[in-house]
Amino acid sequence: MVTIQTDCQKFNAMIEAAVESIRYRQSLFEHGAIVESDPRMDNGFSYGLQNYCRTYSGYTLGRLGMTEELERLLGFYRRVQSLDGAFGTAYSAVDPVPLDKLLKSCTDQGTIEWLRDETDSTGYVLWHAAEFFRATSNKDWLSENWPWLKRAADAVVSLMDPESYGVRGTEEIILLEETGEEILNPVGYMIQINGTLARGLEAAAYLALGDGDAAGSEYYLAKAALIRRFIKSRLWNQERGRYLVGIQDDGSPYTGPMHFTILPALQCDRWTDRDAQTFQAILPKIHGRDRMIDDAYWSNDFSKAFEGWSHHQQWSGSGVYLGGYPLAIEALVLSGDAPLAGRFLHQLLELTDESNLSAEHLNTVVTGAQQREGSALYPHPSSHVDRGNFMHLTFFLRLVCKVAGLGQNVQNDLFSPLAVPGLSRITVSKAPQPSGGNADYEIEIRNGYPVTKVLSIS
Repeated sequence: MVTIQTDCQKFNAMIEAAVESIRYRQSLFEHGAIVESDPRMDNGFSYGLQNYCRTYSGYTLGRLGMTEELERLLGFYRRVQSLDGAFGTAYSAVDPVPLDKLLKSCTDQGTIEWLRDETDSTGYVLWHAAEFFRATSNKDWLSENWPWLKRAADAVVSLMDPESYGVRGTEEIILLEETGEEILNPVGYMIQINGTLARGLEAAAYLALGDGDAAGSEYYLAKAALIRRFIKSRLWNQERGRYLVGIQDDGSPYTGPMHFTILPALQCDRWTDRDAQTFQAILPKIHGRDRMIDDAYWSNDFSKAFEGWSHHQQWSGSGVYLGGYPLAIEALVLSGDAPLAGRFLHQLLELTDESNLSAEHLNTVVTGAQQREGSALYPHPSSHVDRGNFMHLTFFLRLVCKVAGLGQNVQNDLFSPLAVPGLSRITVSKAPQPSGGNADYEIEIRNGYPVTKVLSIS
């Protein structure tokens, strides 16, 4: 495994805690699942023993050299794939059953829709698999696994609208519209879902090429390009000067600000002026509005909760979005706002408790007391909601990869670290090189720019 040390002891402790938590969770199950919540963290909220597809686990485990863990996780996904190739939102790690069988046995319509309609899950699994192959170049593995991965890619293609090429789905969020209406789990053509499925098809193209199928690779790349064209043409809103979180079936916009809007650009490392414009446009609605913690960042606009009842009171509460800080930090650096990125890193470190596992969020606006017994407002300890949440843990490890120069795409050079104020020196050992072998190196941030010194190559 790659080892990373910085000049910030709290950051180092969070890396160690994240890796230990992932390994502990996977050790609980022979089939390789990694459950969303660390069962040792009894803080009033838990997703239970469920494995969610929506994580950055492939990206982070692959680049950190945790390929055995990633291979086991992919084996779990192979086990629960539906006959049509698709994947559902989440799977029980205790009794893993494929989505098609789950849907046949389930009688609750709400659960059926939740399992089936978050259509990005298949894209995530393809992305995880491509990252494993990128990290290992294991062609025997690819030859054995490409048939089920190809079924997954074809399942994604089958979801594309024949006219617009977008993909319809349900986003598991609570969105406050400009009209003041709060929408629970909006349905339509959502940017995060479409961006992830485009990323999944690009991953499928990479895998197909690795398996010697050049025509198949071109086919999936072309399909991915059509989805990206849909995003650029239909989800860019000229009036607001930003990307929308999505559009409804009739084409009308969802107008609420949402952190997830920036995810597609970060997933594929293609941050453009439009993405920077989008982030700057939504920031005033989700930054600096918390009444308990100054300068804090939210996942979406929670202001309705100040006025009275909100959907957030039904679930896990709402407040400072610690779990999303790592992606916000990356987006701020890419947008040229390094000072705010540095303040966000400081907050992330300061507000993460002694477990060193960042919470999904802190309840600083409302609690989820209606359904979550023991939920409380900050600074009570149980205001830390779901410490070590796996999706958000992988967001943090992505930031670790980025600052350590491990965040390159396949075709890029190894050393491309992200300079984040607050981290001045990073030492990396056993980092895999694109051309083979490992490297040990140091990164020093000088005047806001990273300078890399290679110590050894083996």
